[in-house]
Amino acid sequence: MKKIVVLLLSVLTVVMLCTSCAPPKDSGVGGNSGKTITITFNTDGKVDVPKVEVPVGEAPAIPEAPVVDGFVFAGWYFDAEFENRYFFDYPLEENTTLYAKFYDTSLGEYIVISNVDQLIAINDDPTAKYLLACNINCKGNTLEPIAEFSGELEGNGYKIFNFSYNSDVDALAFIITNNGIIRNLSFDDFSYTVVRDSNCNKVYALVCGNNYGTVENCKAMGGVLKIDYKSGHNPGNTNGTGHFNTDVAGIVAYNGGVVKNCVNYVNYEIKGGAWGAANSYWGGHWNYYSISIMSIGGVVGRNAEGATIFECINYASFDLSYVRTNSLGRNQLKIGGLVGHNEGEIQNCYAQSEYKLSQDEQVSVSSEEDMIGGFVGLNIGKIYNCYCDVDITANQKLYAVGGFVGENRHVSTKESLVSKCFAFGSITVDSALTNCGLFAGLNTGTVWTCNYADTFAFNLKTVAVDEESGEEVETITPVEATCSDGEAMAEAELLSVNYLENTLYFDRMVWLLVEGKLPALR
Repeated sequence: MKKIVVLLLSVLTVVMLCTSCAPPKDSGVGGNSGKTITITFNTDGKVDVPKVEVPVGEAPAIPEAPVVDGFVFAGWYFDAEFENRYFFDYPLEENTTLYAKFYDTSLGEYIVISNVDQLIAINDDPTAKYLLACNINCKGNTLEPIAEFSGELEGNGYKIFNFSYNSDVDALAFIITNNGIIRNLSFDDFSYTVVRDSNCNKVYALVCGNNYGTVENCKAMGGVLKIDYKSGHNPGNTNGTGHFNTDVAGIVAYNGGVVKNCVNYVNYEIKGGAWGAANSYWGGHWNYYSISIMSIGGVVGRNAEGATIFECINYASFDLSYVRTNSLGRNQLKIGGLVGHNEGEIQNCYAQSEYKLSQDEQVSVSSEEDMIGGFVGLNIGKIYNCYCDVDITANQKLYAVGGFVGENRHVSTKESLVSKCFAFGSITVDSALTNCGLFAGLNTGTVWTCNYADTFAFNLKTVAVDEESGEEVETITPVEATCSDGEAMAEAELLSVNYLENTLYFDRMVWLLVEGKLPALR
């Protein structure tokens, strides 16, 4: 039995724990006022869909998809030009007309996919335009990844489900490299397991390994992404430097294009075997100067320079455990609730995450640069109008830990900027930190008008054996931040609509703002 001893350095420390895999804490519209609104469905005369009345403050139920011979239904939109789609995922505030979009199959614009065989056939012509006409049940089979795609895949709001990825490859995703457009597609009910024992560049995700095109409105839903790194080995590079990257995420592992309106619910279980682990590059030494880097993010592992991420959400939790035995190399682990390593631009996103990191330190390494942030691990790009609500626990030595960003690093050729963002949550570590902060763990770039809730808890946990009782005694003490960037603010003030809209510039066209509640994307 453990006895808990809490050392209070202030009158009260409130620890706010986030919940993973759930909508934002206290987000959404207020209670039902008793009034109703009317939703009218316009199908351009093709079929009759009755109007519905919905209580104010409740999202309407999704109506059955209208069936019209010779057409494939493609969703409900707020406008007759079909530019703004509604997914019945948030309440409407007034009487609304929704417009049905249909594809005329006689035009031959899209190849219609209605079963798993047709889905697999994308490999035969990866430059064509495809349209899902229904949910695709893969019946537990292992999907063969599409190596390279440059066409258009319109998921039409449907999902690919009941499939597995169990392999030992260096790149694994539905599409390994995307140069086209993937949108309105979900992945659910899957088994994803990778066991590797080699040192080379790797990408692991559900939708794309490498994205140079557009991934829009995609979701990674029910499942766990498991990666197990066994003992590394030398594949032959012994006379120079080795630099090995591993990028892991629910949606896109490495983004060199556009990721927009995507949501990740997929939890991660990552284990690193002998020779270490790191983000995007989990350990191993090929030679004296090896660098092993792993970038792990909820939505994107690594966001490259010139790449963009807009209006994305992560609800996933991370569970990482690994062994470092590389005494000659250099290991870097970059973990963020939304993105592990950012060199591009991120705007209007949030992450609700729980991290658990454990490490068995067998030998010392020449350089460790693990950077953990509630939203981004390492930022050398630009981040605007984002927030996180996180619970981080780590029993390992860390280079930089911050409530929002692990390290915001100045690079002479880039503008490392975090602007009008905020953080909620808690961090618990078990060893002293050189670089730590309630907003940024280490900052040499620009942090402009950013906040953390004054309830944010950053604690040091130590465990010792009581000499008299022989029981373990756990001691919790607040950590004194070494980085003071970001400003503490009372929760009520930080979550006031006036502050969010007029100081942090959270756009009401993008965000649903309700007094005292965390913002939700519309």
